[in-house]
Amino acid sequence: MENFEKELAEVQRRLDKIKQLQKQEEEFKQQSEIRFNANLAALKKYYPDVYRQVVDYTPKPGFSLLVSESGVGNFVPKDLSVPVYSQIDPIAQVQEQVRQNVDKPLFGRAALYKKGASSADKRIHIQYMNRLSTKIADLTAESKEPLIQQLPQHFPSFLSFGIGLGYHLPMLLAEHVFDYIFLCEPDFELFYASLFCTDWGALFEIAEKNNSSMFMLIGVSYQDFFQKIIELTAAVGAFSIINSFCYQHYPSEQINQSIANFFRNFYQVQLGFGFYNDATTGLAHAVRNSRNHAHFFIKNKALKPHKGIPAFVVGNGPSLDESIELIREYQDKVIIFAAGTALQSLMNAGIKPDFHVIVERTLSVYQVLTNTTTDDMLSDMNLLSVEVVYPDTLNHYKWAGLGLKGPEASTVFMQMLHYAKTRKLLTALPFAGPLVSNTAATYACELGFEEVYLFGVDNGYPMDKSKSHSSLSIYSNEKYAGRYKPNPHAIYPLEGNLDGSVLATDFMAISKVQLDNLFLSHKEVTAYKVGSGAKLRGVTPLAIDDVIISSRCKDKKWVVERIKSDFFHKSEVSEQDEKLLAFKEFDNLVAYLLEIGNRQIHSRKDAADVLKAQSRVVFSYKDSVSAHLFHVVKGTLLYFHCPLITLLYTYENDEQTLAWFKESFAIWMEFLQAIRSDFPENWYNRCESKLWVPPAAEPAKSQ
Repeated sequence: MENFEKELAEVQRRLDKIKQLQKQEEEFKQQSEIRFNANLAALKKYYPDVYRQVVDYTPKPGFSLLVSESGVGNFVPKDLSVPVYSQIDPIAQVQEQVRQNVDKPLFGRAALYKKGASSADKRIHIQYMNRLSTKIADLTAESKEPLIQQLPQHFPSFLSFGIGLGYHLPMLLAEHVFDYIFLCEPDFELFYASLFCTDWGALFEIAEKNNSSMFMLIGVSYQDFFQKIIELTAAVGAFSIINSFCYQHYPSEQINQSIANFFRNFYQVQLGFGFYNDATTGLAHAVRNSRNHAHFFIKNKALKPHKGIPAFVVGNGPSLDESIELIREYQDKVIIFAAGTALQSLMNAGIKPDFHVIVERTLSVYQVLTNTTTDDMLSDMNLLSVEVVYPDTLNHYKWAGLGLKGPEASTVFMQMLHYAKTRKLLTALPFAGPLVSNTAATYACELGFEEVYLFGVDNGYPMDKSKSHSSLSIYSNEKYAGRYKPNPHAIYPLEGNLDGSVLATDFMAISKVQLDNLFLSHKEVTAYKVGSGAKLRGVTPLAIDDVIISSRCKDKKWVVERIKSDFFHKSEVSEQDEKLLAFKEFDNLVAYLLEIGNRQIHSRKDAADVLKAQSRVVFSYKDSVSAHLFHVVKGTLLYFHCPLITLLYTYENDEQTLAWFKESFAIWMEFLQAIRSDFPENWYNRCESKLWVPPAAEPAKSQ
């Protein structure tokens, strides 16, 4: 009898539990539907693009949320057989996860600058950057100050790898303030499920109240994740990600690969800022080139004088040797773009390209050109370049066509000026850097070639580093080998085009990504990468023996002349036009930056707020009528602000940190004073200096 009563009590307990669960499920269903609709309204207000994705999304058949024993939602993602959280109490589980991450945080931060080498280069940017790097190194190199061990109440950036159902976000944002918040969730269905579980509207309001910038990367694969980060940091500034609290919310292969890609490629965030003297000489060169009979590129999709004719884009990588006979065979049936020193390699092989492509604005690169070519070689050659190219370069060629490099001060200035005069837009070349092969490939696509072959565009050295360039190049010539050495530094492995791998420098790796983006964005172009080198997305790998070209080119000379006349037009900047350089507005901008910099600083948050205020003032010019001023200041601002942010949130001691910060920040303020008078006086000066290499960009350091 006693056993029967126990069994009966157990049955009753189970029935009560089932009733309780049914009640919880019904309550959750009602609440989750209300929450979902409220979240839709919040997304529509704050993130209309995400809102449209959600509205257009159709969940998979059988989509449903689980209700845990504690009454909150849970979910089983695709490709998994278990839910994201414990079915007992997801909130308690996440609270413990948050506590562990706050107590022992993982910080992804750029390394502080090393001591700057003394330089005879008198450019303002170089002099002040050397002073900054030396100052930071002197202050911190031998320091025994302990590093930050726990997540402070205020921290520059928060990067959440995986959102799950979002339960960790209210907990973190209730206790911590971040200037920039990056929320990354590759599984769109999981984010969709979170709309039933988390009050996203409340999170958006917290971010708005704290003056935080929140970015949502939803449904982005790990292959595209880092590129999205690059695009976001380009829009708001690299300081937004340079010192981040990194949080992995749940384990998954996609999340793990995204994290690995983030830290492996972090160096890219620290490159390609441009800088003050780059911007001013770019403006000077663009104006000078406009007055030197240059023709500017204007895209016209309707014009197809080269229809049915392939384009050969030739770089000077080691794989060019494999292809030289094939290029020679087809040279009369295709249009050949020679990138940089590939010109000399092709000419050494008896092949005359139709266009020579060069890009650099520096005097030193111009000197390489004049030292490795002859007037006879160039005087009958067509040049394709960009508006910032060293002005004397144009004098050596029969004809010169210039595209707008972008993003550059000179690009937006020329676009604004041309539009004011003609109501037509001068086309900026997309993905045209950082290397000359990027510019050549961009020209081929933007000119409307539908079939593009890449030769010697390798973006990497063989794994044994046995060769860096074609054996036909100037780097193999005894006369120049000692004077113009190629960069041997290559530490980044990239997947090979046909097999194996290649080793890339940082700029080669970025060049490869830019080529990926170029061809992925030009779906109408059928592109082939021929031979060895790095594999490209959106491009078909092709062995030499598999190249079969059917060309309808009957009069190549006529086609080249039509390309020049159809796509390039003169656009000259007069002295009267120079008033649009807005020197008075520049003075107002710098004056305001100095005013902000003189605000009282009593805490790290105060210092961070000053940096954020300065950066937002500069970035507010990005889409203004004086957008060129944004580019004049932006690059050096990033080179200063990024290490200052790292310095501000690396060491435990508040007093010592603020003292170091103020000493370093003072150099930035002096720089602003210097350019206030320099820009209106010296903007028209040509570049007379060598190519500047920024302070060493290291992988993100985690703690």
